[in-house]
Amino acid sequence: MKPRSGEIDDYLPRPVVERVERPTESILRITVQLTSSADDPNWLRPNVAFRNQLGPRYDDVSRIYAVRTFDASSGSMTFDVVLIRLQWPEGLTGVGWVATDDTEAFAVWGARELDQMRAIRAHFRETVGLAKDGVVVFGYWKRGVSTTEIYQNRLRNYTSILESGGTLADIDDLAIGI
Repeated sequence: MKPRSGEIDDYLPRPVVERVERPTESILRITVQLTSSADDPNWLRPNVAFRNQLGPRYDDVSRIYAVRTFDASSGSMTFDVVLIRLQWPEGLTGVGWVATDDTEAFAVWGARELDQMRAIRAHFRETVGLAKDGVVVFGYWKRGVSTTEIYQNRLRNYTSILESGGTLADIDDLAIGI
């Protein structure tokens, strides 16, 4: 049976969950065994992310997760899910970290609230004078806007770029009208 437009094909190979851990109260760490594409060399690149499409049962919501670790010999991948609390206290700060042996991952890379990252990118491009490729920042959420709405806007933007002959390299995540 062929899926209808917008549905996930239940016949596609899916990762198999190997382990679920809770290293902190707000982190769910999931390790999966890839059943396809484990030999793709892109899994070994720094800052690799993937989209998890939840399907019609969950209103076709999708989320993007960064790969924490990937073992090419076993096809095992680990990623973290941050369990977000609503009504986070105003002014509360936190510390983020990147675990990598790749020093390139630290060269002006960042992720934060969308408008904050736009300001950071503008500073490094306009004031400091770095080239577009030298400022790798991402706005993953926007205060007051649901993540689902942001992902739907990203999907429309990406589809439009592809339909006009563009590629992933043409996407400017911070230029999306959100």
